[in-house]
Amino acid sequence: MATGQQQEEDRLYMAESRMEEVKVSPKRVFINRLDCYASKWIAKFLCECVVGGTETDEEEERLTPTRSGAPSFHLVGTVSDNEDRPHVLEEYRQLNRDELLSKLMDCDVVIYNITQHAEQVEEAFWAVTALHKEMDHFSGPKMFILVSTVMTWACSKPDQPDTPFTDELFRIRKAHPNFRQHIDLEKRVVKIGKTNRKLLSTYVVASGLQYGMGEQLFHFFFKTSWLGQEHEIPVFGDGNSIVPTIHISDLASVIQNVIEHRPEPYYLLAVDDSSNTMEDIVEAVASFLGPGKIQKRPCEEAFLIQDWSEETVKNANPDAENDDSTAEAKELLNSLNNSMEQNGGLLDDQLLVRVVKDKLMSNPCRNQGFILDGFPKTYEQAKELFCAEEHESEDGTSQISLYSKTNMPEFVLCLDASDAFLKDRVMSLPERLVQEHNYKQDHVLRRLARYRKNNTEDETVVNYFDELDITPLYLEITSSDEPDCLRLMQKILDTVGRPRNYGPRSQEVEEEERRKAEEKMSKEAQEEAEEERREAEEAEHRAARWEEWTKGLEEVRQQEEELLEAQSVPLRNYLMEHVMPTLSQGLMECCTARPQDPVDFLAEFLMKNNPLNY
Repeated sequence: MATGQQQEEDRLYMAESRMEEVKVSPKRVFINRLDCYASKWIAKFLCECVVGGTETDEEEERLTPTRSGAPSFHLVGTVSDNEDRPHVLEEYRQLNRDELLSKLMDCDVVIYNITQHAEQVEEAFWAVTALHKEMDHFSGPKMFILVSTVMTWACSKPDQPDTPFTDELFRIRKAHPNFRQHIDLEKRVVKIGKTNRKLLSTYVVASGLQYGMGEQLFHFFFKTSWLGQEHEIPVFGDGNSIVPTIHISDLASVIQNVIEHRPEPYYLLAVDDSSNTMEDIVEAVASFLGPGKIQKRPCEEAFLIQDWSEETVKNANPDAENDDSTAEAKELLNSLNNSMEQNGGLLDDQLLVRVVKDKLMSNPCRNQGFILDGFPKTYEQAKELFCAEEHESEDGTSQISLYSKTNMPEFVLCLDASDAFLKDRVMSLPERLVQEHNYKQDHVLRRLARYRKNNTEDETVVNYFDELDITPLYLEITSSDEPDCLRLMQKILDTVGRPRNYGPRSQEVEEEERRKAEEKMSKEAQEEAEEERREAEEAEHRAARWEEWTKGLEEVRQQEEELLEAQSVPLRNYLMEHVMPTLSQGLMECCTARPQDPVDFLAEFLMKNNPLNY
């Protein structure tokens, strides 16, 4: 009996101890666009998580009934609708960047979902960059989780067709053309996470196509099957590609585990273990809910569904400033001349790489930096250009490191545009530039085809920098308008930073500020004088118009009086000739007779003596 009592006391003691352990403040978690499909269900899942909930059994639940009521997370986030979300602690609408950054600084975990709304890519890029800049002001460690999409793998080619991709192979992934900004952001997030992981840890969760909880991408197929209005459910395209998928609750569970366990990898591929093609998925939905038949249709018809909402080297000169290498420089110059003569004014790759590499090793390039435009063009050129010189290791063997830190570029910008845009741009150039740069139609088309071919191979220049953990910044040019160019320049500045150079002296800054102030005052004075001149001209013009209008009105009045006078002459003559004599005589008779009713007397007199009766 004593033993049983002791066991019960020990169990109570252990339960109380665990209760003390879990008395911690819930993490404050930010999620963007809580009104969209993925963010909404991730938020609901996290709100239902409780501290220690995964370890609770019936006995512990009986002994610690308050434990299940302790939430692990407090959810906040941005919204664009007015839907009631009682599980969300705070909702933010129409915040500017400064206000949003203040909210992010108050959170322990920041989750940005970019799987649905493309405009969120830019905001997520800004958010992780802004947090990185504010690390020194953190009150505690923070975590940034980017929920991306497997579409950043869409153009990847596996070494073996039957071998699935894993998250360890994330460096070889190639994005679908519409998702290049997504992969650029993924690489940015991973790179920032390597700065100080104790303060700001970052993760990329590449989500498969999400399903469940009302559906999103697959909603069209469920809806079409359920309505029964189609005899065959459409499959767009051949439907043979395997579609990586994940249930939305499983995706939320992955994110919860990332928050709680902080895994070592930066990149996580969140997909289930299914290997279904699009045809398999649609056929299963059609069989369960609809007619059981499918029909393959052209990919272009999917856009009608409302639910789915190079450079040529002309000359080169070796850097022969060192007197000790004069002979070598002359030999190189002869080789360059011979190569250009044999290749129609062009250098072969080996000599071209050597010239550029020598230039990159020069003091101006090493101290002030350099910009390479359109070179290197191939993977092999990049590998040869940036490889380190051979050196001896400690054991005396000869070794060549992967790359040279001396001339390796710090940033890589990848500009691209559609073939149609490039052709239109060349056609719009003045004839002088067309002749100067040899932009003839056949030549441009050949160069463009060669460029496209080089960038579809497995080993490209971009791949080379990816392998060295140098994240290229992809910039897609879609317009020549100045506002679009300014936006691209701002994106470059956000990545590269402001130009680093010697700044002006304080005296020069003051002079510049004084000059701008004087220009502003002079401009304001000119504008004020111009305004006064305009007001004076308008007043003078109004006075002239008023005088003209008054004069015209007087002339009209005089003309009307003259007309009225002319029209009244016949009537006056008639009255004087026929009416006034008879009327005067009647009045005299009335005065003489003094009748009782003078008016009646006068009327009768006028009737009798009417001159018209004669």
